[in-house]
Amino acid sequence: MGAVRAFHEGNVALSRTLFDKTLEAYPDDPSALHGLARLDLNDGQLATAEKLVRRAIEINPSVDEFCMTMALILEASHKYEEALAFARQAGINPTFQAAADALARRLPVTARATLPVQSSAAAISRLAPCPCGSGHRFKECCGAIRPNQEPYIINANHDSRVTIVMTIRERYSLTIQALKSILSNTPPIFRLIFVDCHSPVWIREQLETLARQYGIELVHTEEFLWPNQARAKVLDRISSEYTVFIDNDVQVEPGWLEKLVACADETGAGIVGPLYLWSDGKSVPKIHMAGGRINFYPDVGSDGLVMELEHLLINRRPEDVPEQLVRKPWDFVEYHCMLVRTQLLQEHGLLDDEIISVNDHVDVALAAKRLGYSTYMEPSSRVNYLAFADFLLGDLSIFRLRWSREAGEQCILHFAKKWGICNDQRSFGILRTFRSKHVGHIDPLRANIPPRQEWNTAMRKEELQQTRSGLLDMAIERGYQPDEIALLGNAYFVAQAFVAGGYRSCGRPFINHLSGTASVLLRYDFRIEVVMAGLLHAAYTHCPAHPEGKQAASDDVCNKLGGERNMVERLVRSYTLRGMRSSRHQVAVMDVGRLTVFEAEVEMIALAKEIDMYLSGETRYSATRHDEMTQTQLDMADKICGIIGVSGMSHSPLQGRNDNRLPPPLNLLTKQNVSYQFNNEHSAITPMTGNAKFVSL
Repeated sequence: MGAVRAFHEGNVALSRTLFDKTLEAYPDDPSALHGLARLDLNDGQLATAEKLVRRAIEINPSVDEFCMTMALILEASHKYEEALAFARQAGINPTFQAAADALARRLPVTARATLPVQSSAAAISRLAPCPCGSGHRFKECCGAIRPNQEPYIINANHDSRVTIVMTIRERYSLTIQALKSILSNTPPIFRLIFVDCHSPVWIREQLETLARQYGIELVHTEEFLWPNQARAKVLDRISSEYTVFIDNDVQVEPGWLEKLVACADETGAGIVGPLYLWSDGKSVPKIHMAGGRINFYPDVGSDGLVMELEHLLINRRPEDVPEQLVRKPWDFVEYHCMLVRTQLLQEHGLLDDEIISVNDHVDVALAAKRLGYSTYMEPSSRVNYLAFADFLLGDLSIFRLRWSREAGEQCILHFAKKWGICNDQRSFGILRTFRSKHVGHIDPLRANIPPRQEWNTAMRKEELQQTRSGLLDMAIERGYQPDEIALLGNAYFVAQAFVAGGYRSCGRPFINHLSGTASVLLRYDFRIEVVMAGLLHAAYTHCPAHPEGKQAASDDVCNKLGGERNMVERLVRSYTLRGMRSSRHQVAVMDVGRLTVFEAEVEMIALAKEIDMYLSGETRYSATRHDEMTQTQLDMADKICGIIGVSGMSHSPLQGRNDNRLPPPLNLLTKQNVSYQFNNEHSAITPMTGNAKFVSL
């Protein structure tokens, strides 16, 4: 009740804290889940909001308010048919009928036309007698939260046949989720060790709690350890027959461990891996790898071998290839989850601590094969590698270390010498491309460039570029790739079309502001998608009118930005939603490390816009403005810049705010505080109003 009251009073931070405390005391409390979903909906975190409210509805499907909230979330996510279904269910309750009808009228006609007729039968109340006839209430019988929601209580048992060792792969943020998955889906037949390297405080606190409650053994290290070093560090603690290495970004399915052990027992394999699936943790997973194959062939011009690696059945759906999912030996499996005979680890030194970042899974399989042990894949054991889950800003430091170019090349060099492999593109080209693309997809800054000194200096006004030619020259000088520069050049024309005939409040053409914003992001070497989003950030808010209305205008913008799945469109849409929130929702984020990298990129676009307004003189020559960043927002941006490594960017607005020049005479101000355009006769000016239907973003 306190959390709900705080929410309605606008104290979002307190509301979230109280809802979180409620869930600590009452795990899976549906009202608390729903409350957090409402907070995430208001903050534009649609995927998380949807997941929370779906769980609330699963626990208590009789609450119409939950259905109404789900309808709003799905509408904002463009899942119109399902949104209408939940709205109709909520509309049965007179309290929500008006809101449900309004939502239905907002949706595209196609969504209303294709929706199947929904049953109006009321869901079972959790307080009602259970329909099974047991005499108990539904919440205490068939509607009870199932055991897999409650972790098993285990005790460290050195006589267990299996020791599970979890290590950090490339991020911190999924650790607790991964540990709870093991505890919830595995009978207490194991000993569990987690090797922690500099996890953030909020994760360490939860680790300590889990360790006390469920007998997890924590091994803290002060120095950074590569995955193989972390695994080797705890080998002398292990006395079990089998050791399972598992990464901290994996979820397991029931039966996973028992099936791995059974395969090892029945085949005598030295290494066993499960069927590896991958997803973002919300969508239906596909196959990441169903066994790995190595092809060696001699190099004609040397004594070395050329090595080709193959992931079997990658991106296939398991239900489409059941006949191919059979237990059989393969050349390698992966450290996402891998069972190994402990004897091989301790007596034969299977772990090579110089194979630090790549190909460690291939190295261990080749080493086991040299000792006469096979590697099996057991498809009845399944794990889900959360490869596509959002990275948090606090993950960035370890992610950059894990995939540093220097470490990768050092590892490749050692691996090639050890196994007689030709160190060229034939053997390692795919690996090098993966590393580069993976870093380029996650890191807000451009991949494969060393830190630059100017990242720590404020941008000067003479560096601001307000024309297409200046923008492209800047991209060339900073070393962006030709294909990236071509994308930027095309994006300029798209942006120009959206704001044609528009002027900023200071009197300059609107496109100059968009170019200036993009040039700030270029100056600090952000990824090209972020730069393009900066150039296009006003697409939804200032697009021209469409003859078929605002929804058509919104759809047109979305299409011209590449569609809903395009990263540029997602960034622009999130930036737009950020600007639509009321000031009471612009709260301080105390731990910016818990923002997603995507959310941080949106904040950097907002900061780049602010910098442009100061360096261009816009704030000096327009009337009093109401769209400047608050001090709280600037403080948050400063923390984000510090983590990303571009501290100079957050110092740039201070140059304008601390301008020692006298303000210009009042008669030189435009007397405008919003963007404007001329009417057809050029006899009057009118504010540039939004022509897109923001509610459907």
